[in-house]
Amino acid sequence: MTENPKVTFIKQEYENSETGAKVPGITIIVDGVFRQVCDKLIADTGREQDYVALIQEALFNGINQMIGESNQKQ
Repeated sequence: MTENPKVTFIKQEYENSETGAKVPGITIIVDGVFRQVCDKLIADTGREQDYVALIQEALFNGINQMIGESNQKQ
């Protein structure tokens, strides 16, 4: 996996149909080396069955780690 490990994120804006509030959205393109890594994690761990669940878990784990680090600094 020595290819360019680039991940593509597309920033979007949506409107909440109930409140009319503008809310941010992000699309993540799962391709290339990033897809290979995701496929390997899905196959090896058996915990997550698709890209959405895998990326969701990784995102929340990362955010929780950042919160923990921020709390240690305070």
